[in-house]
Amino acid sequence: ELASVVYLHDGKNNFKAQKLPSQAQFSPLITSLTADLNKDGITDLLTAGNLLGVNPHLGQYDASVGEVFLGNNQYSFDYLPNKQHGLWLSGEVKKLAVINIGKQKVLVAVINNQRPMFFSLSVDE
Repeated sequence: ELASVVYLHDGKNNFKAQKLPSQAQFSPLITSLTADLNKDGITDLLTAGNLLGVNPHLGQYDASVGEVFLGNNQYSFDYLPNKQHGLWLSGEVKKLAVINIGKQKVLVAVINNQRPMFFSLSVDE
């Protein structure tokens, strides 16, 4: 079975494959990052990808627009719909990174043949 998964460490030098929710399976997952996006103390996952330069008879793999998966206490992830978090990354996303600009955390999305996109991750305190 082909699927996008994460490997979770059990604290005892063992890793367990955890299949990501179905929304992570719509298109090739090229890049991801982990961060506590909702500030609940649990690691969350942001994924993106797509492949556009494939043979015409196969069609483009372009169903990903950047997906957010919130970590839960059961060592798995729950999908957060794009309309709730507002992120929309179309195209071939090649890299996601979080950078600091002053006290602000900023998500940088590098997309093939496009300018980088920047999104604020910090909530005003």
